[in-house]
Amino acid sequence: MDIKRRLIWATIIILVLWLATYAITKAPTTSAPQTSSAGTTAPTVNLADAAYTVAGTNYALNDGVATMAEPGSSAQDTLRLYQATLGDLKGSGEQDAAVILINEAGGSGTFYYLAAAFAGGSTTPAVLLGDRIETDSVAIQNRTVIVRYKDRLANQPFSATPTVSKIATYAVVNGALIQQ
Repeated sequence: MDIKRRLIWATIIILVLWLATYAITKAPTTSAPQTSSAGTTAPTVNLADAAYTVAGTNYALNDGVATMAEPGSSAQDTLRLYQATLGDLKGSGEQDAAVILINEAGGSGTFYYLAAAFAGGSTTPAVLLGDRIETDSVAIQNRTVIVRYKDRLANQPFSATPTVSKIATYAVVNGALIQQ
């Protein structure tokens, strides 16, 4: 009887951990339009259903995910919306968004990209943040996107856990994100 109880509790714990992991990794969505207390509106584009350009490839997300077959391969190229934050990137008084996207193109890499989505519905081409990094936060302050993340030292393999804290800042210049 003691073994049965342990098995039941182990099953419950595994289910709770799985549900927590699912809730944390579920892509965020922002419905439009919303009005904040400052009177600005959220992007008219639903971030989880927007179109993004990553490394020259156009992706149309559906519920935060886009999947394409890799030409000549059984591998899948997947882009996921990972994190997003709202703020004014163009000084227009409207709410734009900075989004972190994860691209897994069938190889061993998990590439993190940053893009901006504007209140009018357009997006910038995504810029590469890194391969198999760990993002801590993304924020918009004074029309600048600030990404805090962890990476590895240059001589460490990608299998090593990212431990080196980094901060990257970007501004929108002529419709593109430019690192500052």
